[in-house]
Amino acid sequence: NFRLSVAGLYDNTLDVTTFTSQRLEGSVQAQQTISRVNTMIYRFTYRLVKATNVVVSQDLIPLYSQPTRVGGPGFTYFRDKRDNPLETSRGNYTTVDGFTASGYFGSEASFGRMLIQNSTYVPFGKDPRPEKKYVLARSTRIGIESPFGGTVIGKPGEVPNCSNCVIPLPERFLMGGGNSHRGFGLNQAGPRDPTTGF
Repeated sequence: NFRLSVAGLYDNTLDVTTFTSQRLEGSVQAQQTISRVNTMIYRFTYRLVKATNVVVSQDLIPLYSQPTRVGGPGFTYFRDKRDNPLETSRGNYTTVDGFTASGYFGSEASFGRMLIQNSTYVPFGKDPRPEKKYVLARSTRIGIESPFGGTVIGKPGEVPNCSNCVIPLPERFLMGGGNSHRGFGLNQAGPRDPTTGF
């Protein structure tokens, strides 16, 4: 019921208009199959995150774009009751993902984050043929991020008077784009910098 894996990752995100995100990550994780529909993943992760080409006021660029080491334990819980993961017509899917970065684990920023997602799929219509069925799909995501141990979340336009004491841009929750608020560009919804409007 357990599976152990070690992973390495390099990610360079270029399609965000306000900054470029770079991430170098290594992790070890154990996956536990609790039942047919329930799975737990326990992991320990270290990553180096950096934001470049930041389009915010000049005073904030050195603070938010400096490389930051983030490390700590995390977990993910899956509950999957969908009839088909690729072409779902009924059921529900729930994930709970938690992570804690702390100086105790060598992290330069200290914060906790929790992301909860739930999706449901309900078929409707009287035609019994699968290709003619309609499916009502709903998805809800809730993310909570809380700094501790001297780490802060600065307000737009505010420059904290410390080094490595903010949650780095690539670690923050951002909205906008085709998977969240379609009326906004990718990661463009949310508070704006009062100087630049970004």
